[in-house]
Amino acid sequence: MTSKSVLIGLHNRTPEDHADCKLIAVVTGYRVVEVEDLPRMLEQIGKRQFDAYYMDANLGKSGSLDINPARQVYELVKSRVEKREARFLAVSGNPLAVRLAQATGIPAGSTDLYTFLKS
Repeated sequence: MTSKSVLIGLHNRTPEDHADCKLIAVVTGYRVVEVEDLPRMLEQIGKRQFDAYYMDANLGKSGSLDINPARQVYELVKSRVEKREARFLAVSGNPLAVRLAQATGIPAGSTDLYTFLKS
């Protein structure tokens, strides 16, 4: 049984996307919890600590440049990330959203889930 866990918050997901996430988690040794909106992401963070957090920078606001979802989540886990107790990455299909997040100090990039979990 794996002891590492990842909370994944991505919107606009197909059933195949969910299956891929679960497979990637198993292959990389993680248990996965997936959510599709900010309230559920915050709810999961309130329930337990995860080893990794991977989310859309604009979770729940597809196409938007509003990176407040990533800012909110990162503020909750920032101290653990800084102590290297957890990892965090905000991603987006919109490169400008990624750059905005990076400009405000939020760890963000275009790294795929597999690469993030294996690093």
